[in-house]
Parts: sequence; structure tokens; C-alpha cells
Amino acid sequence: MKLVNRFNTSIPKMPKPEKVAKDIVEEMTKFREYIPIIRSICNPGLKERHFDDIKNLIEKRIEKNEKLRTLMQLRIEKYKDKLEEISETASKEFSNERTLNKMADDWAPLAFLCKEYRGSFILEGEAIEQITALLDDHIIKAQTMKGSPFAKVFINEITRWENNLLRT
Repeated sequence: MKLVNRFNTSIPKMPKPEKVAKDIVEEMTKFREYIPIIRSICNPGLKERHFDDIKNLIEKRIEKNEKLRTLMQLRIEKYKDKLEEISETASKEFSNERTLNKMADDWAPLAFLCKEYRGSFILEGEAIEQITALLDDHIIKAQTMKGSPFAKVFINEITRWENNLLRT
């Protein structure tokens, strides 16, 4: 906009550069409308099931790397709100998936050292406090995820993980 004003008010007037600047401003304004759509379609959490939802919505299969021109031809801006909703759901499901994976990774390096105690076995060593804290934290995380409306695609895995933690 500043260039448009500068070309418009300069002496001598510069109509051709002013027109080029106006055209660029107009194109950028049109492009801004597509930024939320691009952000929604490029969401790293989108899985095949989400692209199926998008296909059902716009009645055409699109990919993450779809060209903007193709999206414009599909008049995808009509579906902006619904695309953002699908993308938000994908993000929250992806967050649950990453949390599950991180919890599994947190347990991998831990060693459970046991010693005999009165006919049974108990944990020993310095890691007991770390294991107990991690166990409590992960039980709470698993139960929180289980109550999430975005957990349905991972509910079996979350329930299995929660049961393992509770038995531990």
C-alpha cells in the first residue's frame, strides 16, 4: 500500500508502477484468503481418514502438496470453516498419538531391579522414585487422554496403556 501511495503522490506521477503495485496488493489480498486453508491442508497431523473427510466434503480427492491453483479452481474457500475443523481435530488426535509414543519412549531406558523380600520381590535401587513419579504422571495422562473427545481413534491403545500402568 505504501508503494501505491508513493507512486500516486510522487512528482512526476508514475501511473505504470502504481498499477503494478495495485495489482500486487490485490493479488496478495486474494492470497491471504487461502492462508488458513493452506495451513489446514498442510497440517502434519492429517492422516488418511482426515483426507477422506475432506474428499467427502469437497467431492474431490486432494493431497497435502496440492497446488494452490487447483484449490482455487475447486473453490475450496467455501469450505474454509469445515477444513479448519477437520485440521483441528487432526491436530488434537496427533497430539494424543505423540503423547502415547512419548510415554512408551519414557519407559524404554528404565531398568527394574528387583530383590527378594519375604517370599516376594520388591524394586530396589535409585530409580524407584523416578519410576514411581513417572508411573503416577503417566496414569494421569492416560486417564486425561481417555476422557478426551479426540481419543476415539486411539481408545483401544489408550485403554491398554492405562491398564498396563494401573497393574504396574
